[in-house]
Amino acid sequence: KTKTIFLTLNHVNTKCSITLRLTHTMDDAVRQFVAEGNISELTKYLEQRELQGRCTADMYAVLLVVYLHETKLMKARYLWKRLPQKMRTENAELAALGQVAQALWKKQSPMSVIESSTWQAATQPFVLDIQEGFVARTFEEIGTVYSCITADKVATKTGLSKAKVISHAQQLGWTISDDSETLVPMQVSTSCAAASQAGAFRSLATMVSALE
Repeated sequence: KTKTIFLTLNHVNTKCSITLRLTHTMDDAVRQFVAEGNISELTKYLEQRELQGRCTADMYAVLLVVYLHETKLMKARYLWKRLPQKMRTENAELAALGQVAQALWKKQSPMSVIESSTWQAATQPFVLDIQEGFVARTFEEIGTVYSCITADKVATKTGLSKAKVISHAQQLGWTISDDSETLVPMQVSTSCAAASQAGAFRSLATMVSALE
């Protein structure tokens, strides 16, 4: 008989929460590899189980989340296609991972799916890392592309609430406007005003050219 316990965990860095499902039906070897953080052996073990036709839905979920965690998106895609349709739809965790995979393939935020779904103990550490990694990469990309950006736009890109976006930006040392509407990445904090001024000069030059 399966015994399942549900817990809610808060992630320290992103201040996001996920629901954890503790079940006693997972393979002992999988538990051990996850506890040791031995991703290589965990992947080999699960891939071998699949070849032997001995993968349960929970094991498939672990293999899929490991592929996503390791950014092996093509492997994740092929695994998803190999899964029986019934298993994809009837196993809530696999269905949620399918949505996470779709979001990552499209370079969209998986945050809402992650926070609204329930994860088993074996997938939970990988899901948290995927969540944190996506937020970190998105903030890094924003920092290299934008001289300044609205908090609402960052919230849309990351899937975080506006309050969490501002909090994370503060941790990164970004400059935040008095009304908390505009964020300036740390490495370009001195260029935002200059960029705005340069834009004004370009507009003025265009007007002068038109008048001439």
